[in-house]
Amino acid sequence: MPANLTPIFDLGDRGVIKLPDEIGRLRATLAQLNAVDEPETEHPATVADRLVQQTVDAAATDNLDTVDYSAPRAAARAAAIAQHRREAVVAAVSQVQAALAGAVIRAATDIVTGMQPGFNKAVVELRDALQMAAEWSDPARALGAPAKVRAVLAARHDQRRQIDAMLAGRDALQLMGYRSSVDTQGKFGLCRNFDQLWPRTARQLHPAPPWNDAPDRLDWWLTHGGDVWLPTVAEQDAQYERAYGDAIRETAQRAKQGRALAEMLGGGTRHHEITIESTPNGLVVTP
Repeated sequence: MPANLTPIFDLGDRGVIKLPDEIGRLRATLAQLNAVDEPETEHPATVADRLVQQTVDAAATDNLDTVDYSAPRAAARAAAIAQHRREAVVAAVSQVQAALAGAVIRAATDIVTGMQPGFNKAVVELRDALQMAAEWSDPARALGAPAKVRAVLAARHDQRRQIDAMLAGRDALQLMGYRSSVDTQGKFGLCRNFDQLWPRTARQLHPAPPWNDAPDRLDWWLTHGGDVWLPTVAEQDAQYERAYGDAIRETAQRAKQGRALAEMLGGGTRHHEITIESTPNGLVVTP
């Protein structure tokens, strides 16, 4: 399959999300096509060679009328039909795969929305488990931890697997084109308060994020006040607008005023476009 939809299907099969009926029907059709048996045919040349020997044997007993001389033609026809069938199945698989990918991308927002309750629950539980793990980090003390504490600590690996499975599903959607067109660096794709964890002033002084040397970025976010979320594209775009919308408009307005002043002083009438791009170090204006 051109797009790896397995992470999304796995979430549906496990009941984490409910996929549209259309996707279920297309998956069933694709499974049937992939299970089509290869027809057994004999190569016409093999049949022709056998026909020669049959002719020799029949001539020895004066029984040439018993030889079926239409066999090569029948074998060639059977081989042609088998080839047409193979080509039709391959084309049908491609068609169904494309339809399946289209159905998934149409349902992308609903898929992400369906993941959000389980994702949020797992994030809260994992954050609590990480905090508890820090409190009981002393091995000697951990041996005497209450049963409830030990249960929470043991469950954190399951919570992380749940989170990773949903992130894999979201990544599959992004590879299919379901991604923000404004938050191109994905700042708010997983952490709603990204700029609080790595402020612009800090980015200008230190190009590497504070979690750069941490064993796990997500764990670092969860133990340092990160607001981890799984937004739809619309929610991510809205967060980007809240963070940078005013600054972008203000920067564009200043650039426009600067062009107008330059044209007035220079007496020219040239017009050109500017590009405003969000980078880890802030907004960059390219005239």
